[in-house]
Amino acid sequence: MLNEHTIGQKITKARKAKDISQAQLAEYLSISPQAVSRWESGDSLPDIIQLDNLAMYLGVDLNYFSSFDEDDILDRNQKPLNMAFSNWSNNDFSGLSNMGGKLGYSNIHNCIFNDAKLADANLKASNINSSYFNKADLRGAIIHATQLIKSNFVGADLSNASIKASNISNNNFDEANFSNVKIKSSKISKNSFKDTIFNGTELTSILIKDTVFYCDFDNCTIINCNFKDTTFDNCHLNNVFFKNSNLKKVHFSNCTVDKSTLVFLKSSKANTSGLTVIN
Repeated sequence: MLNEHTIGQKITKARKAKDISQAQLAEYLSISPQAVSRWESGDSLPDIIQLDNLAMYLGVDLNYFSSFDEDDILDRNQKPLNMAFSNWSNNDFSGLSNMGGKLGYSNIHNCIFNDAKLADANLKASNINSSYFNKADLRGAIIHATQLIKSNFVGADLSNASIKASNISNNNFDEANFSNVKIKSSKISKNSFKDTIFNGTELTSILIKDTVFYCDFDNCTIINCNFKDTTFDNCHLNNVFFKNSNLKKVHFSNCTVDKSTLVFLKSSKANTSGLTVIN
């Protein structure tokens, strides 16, 4: 399992292979020998800039520090990992329950987190691309200033998550749970939402573009949102409050609504053809 101790072992192994002392490594990095010693003993962890410099000086690829060795031991009961400020590429973290959810300020590419326990995960300012979070537990996740692109969240639980100032594009959220999620000041485009759960969800100041929703909306709030080339197909909208949103380019196909939702849709200048009112 990757943790401070494992990365420390990798630093030690690469340093000794180059016949470099801790003092020489410290001098190159402009830090104290004690700092290097703490890394190698697993008491602390270098940040992403220090890891880049380490990789260059020790003659290894940056992924060397994030890869699993055959003798790495999977201990699901060890302390939570701090995976922030790192580059993670082509790693499989499926089903892990001790990850701690500290993934902020990281580049995450082509990684697998299927069924991982990531409740309250911190994904601030991360670049997540082409990764898999299918059926992952992401309840209460913090997704702020994040690039979330071409990734899969099929069946993931994102309930009570906070999404803010993020780019959410070309992802698959089929059967995901967005109950009580708060999404603000973000761009949502070309994502798949089929049988996705929107219950108590709040959308504020969102650009929603090139998107088709094949799912129901219950008790949701949609304020100051701009919809472009968006379709609601075979959806039921129940008690959905629309306020100051641009719905002129929204298309409804075979959808049902309650009376109050219809009133709010008309107030936002929506084309209500394709809607059937259910008492």
